Amino acid sequence: MRNIFVFVLACVLSQSVSSQNLWGTESVKGIWATAAEAKPDKNWQAQWIWLSEEENPMMLSRKSFELGDIPQKALLKIPATSKYKLYVNGQYLLQGPARSAPHHQSFDQIEITPLLEKGINTIAVKVHYQTGKQSYHFDARPGLLAQLNLSFEAHQAIISTDQSWKVKADPSWDSSAPPINRFQDFVNDKVNMKNDIHGWFNRYFDDENWSSASLIYRNVGWPAHQKNNLAGATTLPWINLIPRGIPYLKETEWITKNLIKAEQIDTPNVDQMEPVSIRPTQKINLEPKVPFVLKAPKKGKAWLLLYDLVKSSMEILVCP
Repeated sequence: MRNIFVFVLACVLSQSVSSQNLWGTESVKGIWATAAEAKPDKNWQAQWIWLSEEENPMMLSRKSFELGDIPQKALLKIPATSKYKLYVNGQYLLQGPARSAPHHQSFDQIEITPLLEKGINTIAVKVHYQTGKQSYHFDARPGLLAQLNLSFEAHQAIISTDQSWKVKADPSWDSSAPPINRFQDFVNDKVNMKNDIHGWFNRYFDDENWSSASLIYRNVGWPAHQKNNLAGATTLPWINLIPRGIPYLKETEWITKNLIKAEQIDTPNVDQMEPVSIRPTQKINLEPKVPFVLKAPKKGKAWLLLYDLVKSSMEILVCP
């Protein structure tokens, strides 16, 4: 078979960011439970956090901490609504969690000891809250929950989401894009890479001007929320936190040099696009080690890029 990928870009691609993915090397390990083991976990000190303004669906978050010694074990537990991407000390690890309803929220468990170092360490998480009801028909709330359990020879320590985390709305994200289908998480994303915060996930990135995270409190039910109520891991609607019950997604970088079409088209909404012709108009030889740079499209235009992967057979895994 012949596999064709089509990309529509309405931004300037000025640089590429490459982060080593250690997930496939087994130096970083993910834990998932069998159906019998996937029971609610009550061992949480973390608090759900978000931006101060909930209407922004894309949050960047960071937590830096200092270690005098490397722990014997470092287990990170993390769920988010609706989807997260996790970085530790600048290394991209994975995306998650497994799809779930908020009252039965799935969380991931990752052993990250090999990534930690003496001195400053940083956990960075990008969270995309996908608004509206999805195929499971339950309303949710934007939020991130994370807890790092550290085991040393003589003591234990916990680093978890609270108001000490630094957060910022992703300025490159345009939330006006219409959803494609309410039964899927796929959306017609609009991203302006000129507004991208370069290296925000790195260990020594300066986040001094970022805001402190806001805690998420119960906002429904009786009695009404009181000022002295505490925010916690089982704040509504996340009344049960369940260990991940399916294997982790394996991601593989795939470099192709076969760009067979590059042209500017009228800026589209995906749900209104006409079928795209895949007939090649040109073939552009790309050098994988050299950044591919596009000039800014004309006003009202977007770049359409057509790649030919030239494989007789392969698996294509589309991430939910």
